[in-house]
Amino acid sequence: MGAVLGGVIGGIAGFVLGELVRLAILKFTGDPSSPAISTLAAAVGAAVSGGASEAVRIRRSPRAIRAPAVAGALAGLLAVVAVFAAGAYGVANLVGRITGNQTGDERLAPPVPAGQAGPLRMSVESFVDTPDFMRLKVRVTNSGDIPITVFVADSCQLIGSDGAARQPFGGVTGLGPSEFDVPGNDTSIARVVTFKGQPPVEPMKLSCSRIFGPGFDVPRSITVEGIRLTPG
Repeated sequence: MGAVLGGVIGGIAGFVLGELVRLAILKFTGDPSSPAISTLAAAVGAAVSGGASEAVRIRRSPRAIRAPAVAGALAGLLAVVAVFAAGAYGVANLVGRITGNQTGDERLAPPVPAGQAGPLRMSVESFVDTPDFMRLKVRVTNSGDIPITVFVADSCQLIGSDGAARQPFGGVTGLGPSEFDVPGNDTSIARVVTFKGQPPVEPMKLSCSRIFGPGFDVPRSITVEGIRLTPG
């Protein structure tokens, strides 16, 4: 009966600690599908569950060896938890650097900057500044009657007033939107475009130079001027 109770307590404790690890990684990556979350949470849960089972075994040991055994088991369990916690932090940080999906602060200063080129209107609705990246929520609206594609890769740049440009970051696997496919009739498409590095000198502008669509009134580029940030 004691072993069963120990297993139940260990399972509950393992689940709770595993959830804490999962939430810690989620805070850093913002990605609930990150494999680091499930792997480390399961490992920590298993460690706690195993520790509880060991505690039950020690509880049923002769009294003479119980105290030092308990101290050793607790020290070992704390060491395992500390290692997994450090590993969770490190993996979360690494995942954020690889994907560009780090937590950060919203810094876009009003009003919402926008630019117009032919039937296209492009606006920057959000600017999240993270330790290594900038994530911009960009909305493109097409008021024409034909679909238009605005490419991101080898097209869009975030440019400072000193001419320094930041390029879109897609991660090692090419994550992130590669284009805006915008149907006509006032349809709008919003995407999050990530740029590597720190914000360039203000005011900034977002410029996209590769646009495709049939017809003579399709613009070949579009620019959003006057992007400013609140104090960081």
